[in-house]
Amino acid sequence: MTKLVVSVLLTVLLAGTVLAVIGNQIVPATRTAGINTGLQIEEAFR
Repeated sequence: MTKLVVSVLLTVLLAGTVLAVIGNQIVPATRTAGINTGLQIEEAFR
């Protein structure tokens, strides 16, 4: 039973770490895309 709990805990921690790494890569890309879109809209109305 203890081995099962430890296995589940390690799996959850590993999955959380992977999601955090992926999230840190996606957030800056989203911010950059938003800035570029804003600039394109601004240029379209000039």
